[in-house]
Amino acid sequence: MPLPSSPDAPQPLRVIVNTTKEWVERLGPVWVEGQLIEIKRRAGGVTQFLTLRDKLAEVSVTLSTPTAVLDSAGPLVEGTVVAAWVKPTVWTKSGSLTFECRELRPS
Repeated sequence: MPLPSSPDAPQPLRVIVNTTKEWVERLGPVWVEGQLIEIKRRAGGVTQFLTLRDKLAEVSVTLSTPTAVLDSAGPLVEGTVVAAWVKPTVWTKSGSLTFECRELRPS
């Protein structure tokens, strides 16, 4: 159901971002397959960032994953096709859609 709004009575941005976050997160975790096109390891970081691209279409997403999950997947290099168990989420501070990766396996 759309939220009521108008030029004279707009919704606060925080309401829209939080509503979007709640809607996206109802999807729950799902296994996806794609090709790792970027691996950003941050030394000492507890969270690492990956870019996953569909094998056939120009569709890419950012994955955030704990270092332990990335390490347990074995040595991965850019170009590797993987199966990832991800949960879509919206980061409230930036309004960005990302996917939290909870498990990662080379295909």
